[in-house]
Amino acid sequence: MKSRRSWWLIYTLSAAAVAVMLLWITGLVLRLEAAERGARAEIERRESMRLALWRMDSWIAPRLAREAARPYFEYRPYYAPRRAYTSGRDELEPGAVFAPSPLLTFESDLFLLHFQRTEDGGLTSPQVPTGDWHGMPEADLLDGAELQSRRRRLEQLAPRLAAAQLDRRLDETELFLARTAVASAPQADVPGPEQPSPTRSGIEQSARLRNYQQAQSEVIAQELANPLNRPADLGEPVAVGPFVPLWLKEENGSQATPLVLVRRVRAGGESLVQGILLDWPRLREALLAEITDLLPGAQLQPMGRWEGEGAPAGRMLATIPVVLEPGGAPVVAAAGLTPARLTLLLTWLAMLIAALAVAVTLRASIAYGERRSRFASAVTHELRTPLTTFRMYSEMLVDGMVSDEGQRRAYLSTLKEESGRLATLVENVLTYARLEEGRTASRRRRMTVDEMLERVQPQLARRAEEAKMNLRVDLPNEIGDMPMETDPDAVGQILLNLVDNACKYASGAARRDIHLIARRQGGRVALSVCDHGPGIDPGFRRRLFVAFRRAEHAGDDAAGGVGLGLALARALARDLGGGLILDSTPPLAADDVGACFTLTLPLKGD
Repeated sequence: MKSRRSWWLIYTLSAAAVAVMLLWITGLVLRLEAAERGARAEIERRESMRLALWRMDSWIAPRLAREAARPYFEYRPYYAPRRAYTSGRDELEPGAVFAPSPLLTFESDLFLLHFQRTEDGGLTSPQVPTGDWHGMPEADLLDGAELQSRRRRLEQLAPRLAAAQLDRRLDETELFLARTAVASAPQADVPGPEQPSPTRSGIEQSARLRNYQQAQSEVIAQELANPLNRPADLGEPVAVGPFVPLWLKEENGSQATPLVLVRRVRAGGESLVQGILLDWPRLREALLAEITDLLPGAQLQPMGRWEGEGAPAGRMLATIPVVLEPGGAPVVAAAGLTPARLTLLLTWLAMLIAALAVAVTLRASIAYGERRSRFASAVTHELRTPLTTFRMYSEMLVDGMVSDEGQRRAYLSTLKEESGRLATLVENVLTYARLEEGRTASRRRRMTVDEMLERVQPQLARRAEEAKMNLRVDLPNEIGDMPMETDPDAVGQILLNLVDNACKYASGAARRDIHLIARRQGGRVALSVCDHGPGIDPGFRRRLFVAFRRAEHAGDDAAGGVGLGLALARALARDLGGGLILDSTPPLAADDVGACFTLTLPLKGD
């Protein structure tokens, strides 16, 4: 028993160590898988941000390019065309004719107002004609309320377009844009340690900004190349810069910060600043509508300065100083049964199967060792008495110590009985071994139940008579005529073992009857052997049919035996296609029923 506990302790500790190691590996794999999923989600999120920025810049860039292509002189309500002709194709003198600016009646949901600031600080708008221009016929086409609204917007912009502050902001932003364009251009030199390599997001944002500025410059150059795009009242040279987006923030912050596009213009020796006031709420709504499918919870936040050190590279638009806030954490897809999890699952299943197989093998090995130990103990115990008798009686007979003929016959009879007992023991062990190995030879033949019992009944009655007990057979006529195909010797051995056990353990009962009852159970015949003894201890019923268990129980030595009879009987019954059980519902109608065993055998047919 101690050795058994030691083996199970070693197995448990080994299995626990393997399980702990596998648990650690499982946790590590799951953490790595979660980190990989998070990294993939972050990559997808960054890719969505990149596509979102590209979409928004692509949507707004053509609209801003059209404004950049607008001739600088259209920022006056009326201008003098360079050339004009009468209906007779006579050329008019320069400055004799004035044409209305297209911006005079221009309307847009995004561009609220166009304005121009002169060197002396004067602020005008082609959409708000004043002075003599106010009485022009085209000006009368303007809606009064809309004209008044534009005038208020222009008045609100005036304090924020102070020359010194606006020029400084323009200088800083233009310098930043120029540096960004240079930084985003391909470089041959590898950055040194003092100049770290820019991130991919920063390079992407710089490239978009550079492309947008270059597109503006090309459009402006094409417009200036057209000689008709110069009014008669302004001479050479003409220089138009690109639009620069700015947030015009007030010092006290009492009003909303407007978003404007401004550019420098130099024409005929005069320096001008031209700009456009944008409707930021509508522009933000239109831009977010372009990326709803990519980033549903995204927001756009104004940046006070593009050129600031805290500018988040990779989240800025190239066309306007706005930062994209993607909103929320990256969405990590559900794991499901991934390859890693499937591998872990199979590994755990393999470990559990291996642990179960090892446990079964260990249990079988321990059980085999215990059975071998029980066998050696039982056989040694059972052989000791007859061998002692053999030795003592044979020595007495050889030495001539027994002179009386009757006594000699008694000694010889005892030696014969002990030899038969030893032969039975050896035969039982060999039969059980053959059954365990599946090497039994079939000796079945067709007979009726009555014929089978007639063959085995004399031997059973003789054993009961030896124990001074009575064998009572209950065989109904309808049962006796039923045909069956079985081995009568094997059936006799089973029933003899049951009757022998009844003789051993019920010999002290007040009622000394052993009952053999035959009845039908479906397609089988049931043969029950019942006695009126003390019965079977409930604690021993579970191990009743285990081989060599008999020798372990104190108090049973007087009955003799090696504890192989019931195990052998059940093995023979199963070999015949039947079964042997301890019947909990005995067929005997009596209150003092002790042990009752039922043997079932298949019938051949009606």
